[in-house]
Parts: sequence; structure tokens; C-alpha cells
Amino acid sequence: MLKFEIIKFFKDKKFIIFFIIIPIFSFLIGFLLYIISPSRDKPSGFLLLSNSLNFIYPFLCVFVSLLGSLTFSTEYEGQTLKMLLLSKFSRTKILINKIIFLFIFTFFLIFISFLFNIISGLIFSNFKGIEIQGYVLKKSSSLWILTFLTFLFLIFPIYSFSLMGLFLSLIIKRIFPSVLITLIFYFLLTILSIFPKIQNFLFPYYSNTLLDYFSKIVKGIDVSYFPFLNFFILINFLYIFILILSSIFLFKRMDL
Repeated sequence: MLKFEIIKFFKDKKFIIFFIIIPIFSFLIGFLLYIISPSRDKPSGFLLLSNSLNFIYPFLCVFVSLLGSLTFSTEYEGQTLKMLLLSKFSRTKILINKIIFLFIFTFFLIFISFLFNIISGLIFSNFKGIEIQGYVLKKSSSLWILTFLTFLFLIFPIYSFSLMGLFLSLIIKRIFPSVLITLIFYFLLTILSIFPKIQNFLFPYYSNTLLDYFSKIVKGIDVSYFPFLNFFILINFLYIFILILSSIFLFKRMDL
């Protein structure tokens, strides 16, 4: 069943094109950021990576949101969902496989983005530690560990956007309305994350704070620990848990 989802994805030329564009875009962003930097103050590879991630992050969120919104809406409009339900697979298994596929896709999309940003940094700069007047503030090894942790923690808020799109596609069932409403929800959540009274309870704020933390560290600003990390991980996993359970509950009870 999971293999079927992967094959179906690779048959869709629109997504394949975007999947090719992402690494090229990631590489070019690093190149452009390096070019526009002052000649006497060229950024390190880690700083290039940080700046590139801040720029490309919204595009990743929008893309996985749209992929999630098309997960069931295309099945409904293409009349393939009824055929799928006539197979030996239960509704729960069908949905779980789509949820797993979205996670795998999100993981590889972020991995490719990180990889090509790192390649860009290796070509146009270097991944050295942070030194001020001969004093080593951060070794390159610790910055690599931080980069790896940022990659891991960034997966979950972006994955939440794809699950949001999937849940909305179960409700709306049509391609264009699903895509439109998903984009509206994305921008609404992003805007609401600005407001201090509610931002701590929204997963987009977690990813924005994570990227800001990473940016401060690679700039040499002393931030000794993730003061928000445990709380935001809990909030994000709560969103994922609720979205998955809600999708299963809805899909098992809806008429086709």
C-alpha cells in the first residue's frame, strides 16, 4: 500500500518538477546570499545555511500543505477512492499509509533542502567554528550537531502542515477548494503566530523560534540552551496526534 503511494507520487509530473526545483532553489539561494554579502564580510557556511533556511522555509511549508490537501481530494475527484476501498485494505490502513507517506516525503524534502544548502556552503564558503579575537566560541563540531538537531526538530512543524492539508481534504473532498482553504489556514496560522498571547500554542511559532535560535548561534550570539524546546515539542506532537486521530475518526465514518 505504501509502495503504491510512492509510485503514484512519482507518476505526477507536477510534484516531480517541484521536487527537482527545491534542491536547485536551495543551492541558488546560498549562492545569491553569498554574492550579495559585502566582500570583506563573507558569511560562513553555517550562516549561509541559516539564512537560506529562513528564506526557503515558507516554500517548504506551502508545498507540503498542498501535497496534504491533494492526498484525498484527487482520490475523490478521480473516483479512485471507491475502488481502493473495495480492495482488501481497511480504511484505517489506507489512511495510515498516506500519513506515513507524507512523513517520508516531508523528511526527504527537508533533507534535500539541507543537503543542497550545505553543498552551497561548502562551495562558496567554509563550515568553520566561531572565533572572536582568537577565542573559540563554538567549535565546528558543535555547530554541526546543532545543524543536525535543527534538521530533526524542523521536520515536525512542517509535517504538521501536511497533516492539516490532509485533514481539510477529507472534509472538503474537492481539489481546488481543498487547496484554497489549506493555503488560507496556512497564512492564518502564520499571522496568528505573531501575536504573543497565542503564539506559544501554535506550531508555526515553534519552527520560527527554532530557526531564529539557529541563526543566533551561528552568528556567535550566546544562547546556551533551548529554553522553549520541551514545551514546543509537546505542543507539536499534540497537534500531530490530534490531526491523525481526527483524520482517522472522520475517514472511518464518512460516506463516499
